[in-house]
Amino acid sequence: MSAVDAFREQLRQVHGAGPDVEVRPGPPAMAVPGFVTLEATVHGAPVRGWARDDGAVVLFLRQNFGLLLDAARFADEPPGLSARELTERLVWSHGPAYELVESVPAGELGLEHAIATPVARRRSGDGTVELRFTVREREDGAPVTIMHYRLRGGPGAPFKVDLWQLAPEPDTSWDE
Repeated sequence: MSAVDAFREQLRQVHGAGPDVEVRPGPPAMAVPGFVTLEATVHGAPVRGWARDDGAVVLFLRQNFGLLLDAARFADEPPGLSARELTERLVWSHGPAYELVESVPAGELGLEHAIATPVARRRSGDGTVELRFTVREREDGAPVTIMHYRLRGGPGAPFKVDLWQLAPEPDTSWDE
């Protein structure tokens, strides 16, 4: 199976794309070792990701970024790609409505205090590596959400994705 065929199949399964969806090469600057970047438009929305000929596909909705972190040797010392390089690729996969942010002023989307959210790579004593970054989603030029990611894992342990909505304050009334 080619990388394009694998990507097209994932678009069908995850996004409900038809079998004739056009898959285009993505920008080479967003490549990760062993993967090609690919893009498509599904139901009028852009979908971006990576695939390789063995059938592995990484898509935003699947949240399976660990495959990229492993391919980029992110847990190695020194890492194959820097935290900034890897973060730029992950933010690209979200689509054009998203941007990396490293600080958010007080008042934006109801935040009481300004927050600093720099891109960070940290290694703990047990060898686990974390990548932290924050994205802002915009619609029609206006911010609508600010999300903070923590990807953690390492040698012999799969990477896991934790995600928090920083703003606006999530509605949790349905939890009660």
